[in-house]
Amino acid sequence: MPVAFNKILDSEEIKECDYLCTLDQDSIYAKEYIEKILDYIIENSDNLKENTGIIAPFISYNGELPENEKIIEKERVITSGSFLN
Repeated sequence: MPVAFNKILDSEEIKECDYLCTLDQDSIYAKEYIEKILDYIIENSDNLKENTGIIAPFISYNGELPENEKIIEKERVITSGSFLN
């Protein structure tokens, strides 16, 4: 997967972008959640550009969502629905 990401990130089309949103063909991801992460990125852009490599969604395998919506640091995340800096 890193080879494919690097190929995209090195392309001329992406040079003007700050983030790349990745989506897998088998993931279900609501537009509202993508917009929510994008809003977070816009509101916190100064800090995120220098200190963050990827912003990833919370993944629920049983349909339950967490009670709070705080941002936490994780060592491992999935790429689908994530934004790469």
